[in-house]
Amino acid sequence: MYRIPRGIYERYPTINVHPGGLPELAGRHPQIRALADLKRESTSVVLHQITSDRYDEGPILLQVEVKITEADRDDPLYFMERTRQIGVHLVAAYLIGKGAELVEL
Repeated sequence: MYRIPRGIYERYPTINVHPGGLPELAGRHPQIRALADLKRESTSVVLHQITSDRYDEGPILLQVEVKITEADRDDPLYFMERTRQIGVHLVAAYLIGKGAELVEL
């Protein structure tokens, strides 16, 4: 995780994809923490604007709920790839201005 320099996010709209619900899964390894909580049935992938030098804060632009399956718990790398792909779709949906409802998750 690298901090975006203040001069960049203050001058240019800057976004971040976070593969976990915010604020409860802010910080590192949110997918692994979500999987470790055996009572958790879902998490989120969040696209948010960077507006300060604090990690995983800023206005949420798009958010998609992601169900956690047994396959995800059996293969965390699969889950991490799945949430990464959802993040790519969120960025694309945001950039074309259509919203997250374009993507069948």
